[in-house]
Amino acid sequence: MRGVPALLASALAGLLVGAVLAGGSWPVAAVAVVQVVLVLGVARTDLAPAVRASGAVAGVAGVAGAVAVSVRVPGEAPDSLLPLAAVVGLGLVAMALVQLARRDGRGRLTASLTAGVLMLVLVAAAGVWVGAGVYPSGPAALLAALAGLAVAVAFAVFPGPRWLWVAGGTVAAVGVGLLVHSYAPQAADAALGAVPAALVAGAAGLAGWAGLGVARWLVEDEGSRDAGAPSPAAAAAAADDGAIEVLNAPPLAGPDATPDGRPALASTLLSAALPLVLAAPVVFAVGWLVVD
Repeated sequence: MRGVPALLASALAGLLVGAVLAGGSWPVAAVAVVQVVLVLGVARTDLAPAVRASGAVAGVAGVAGAVAVSVRVPGEAPDSLLPLAAVVGLGLVAMALVQLARRDGRGRLTASLTAGVLMLVLVAAAGVWVGAGVYPSGPAALLAALAGLAVAVAFAVFPGPRWLWVAGGTVAAVGVGLLVHSYAPQAADAALGAVPAALVAGAAGLAGWAGLGVARWLVEDEGSRDAGAPSPAAAAAAADDGAIEVLNAPPLAGPDATPDGRPALASTLLSAALPLVLAAPVVFAVGWLVVD
């Protein structure tokens, strides 16, 4: 089971590669798939009360932001992400209203609002993939980054020291970026240089590995909660001063999964989506610096 989340993350990156190649509105549709996977993954955890309601708000705001960014004129400067910021701002207002409508104690409200805002930010971050395409060489850079990301996270299926496969996956991602530069017609048409292609691919690979680690951390407490430890929601309810218990427990789900499979499914979905979510702003920033 260890390699399934990594392979799904690689498959999602491949889906975005295909969307970039297809052009049109396909990148928005592919980003929406990533956003939905992320929301479903968080909803399967026990991070906070009312996490599903928060997920619905975050999902709608995230998709709306991606669509708003996609209608910008190609070739515009990075201010093309301003529509995304506006939508996120409205989403924060909606999230607050949803949470304030609840009457189950200040501690639970604090826990739920914190989780909701975090989910909104993460879901919106996925829309940055759409915004990165506004650069003149944007689609070619996205192709290099996403292909590198797909290869890098796939290295997580191998046993052995994690640092070894992080390094190996990153080197492989850089290699894929150079291959895209040399052989992809999109890169030739956009005059994407070898160094920018290698940098965005390597950065995407590293960010993808970070996403796998964050997903592991988010759900690592699920097994111990089902064994009798209190959930963050229960801890927040008991402490009406708003303190939120820090998460701490088992590895990516597999043999320790509960009978209903909730931790295993949450781990799989989050591990598939978070690499792409965290890589999006990283690739955008690196592209801003090195891509013409």
